[in-house]
Amino acid sequence: MGAVIDVSSFYERTQELTQLKSWILQDSCCLVTIFGMSGIAKTTLATKLAISIQDQFEYVIWRSLQ
Repeated sequence: MGAVIDVSSFYERTQELTQLKSWILQDSCCLVTIFGMSGIAKTTLATKLAISIQDQFEYVIWRSLQ
């Protein structure tokens, strides 16, 4: 997946991760937006999500919006 951040220390976001997986895999949402204040681990959450569901897709493309 390219230059994805290290998510080996991922804590206390299980509920959010489960909800995102459900929206994408069960509800077939094509777009999910994660937003919030700076420093609350949005990128870590998105990375963990992408890694955990990547086997459900033919391709995973990781792009920075900066």
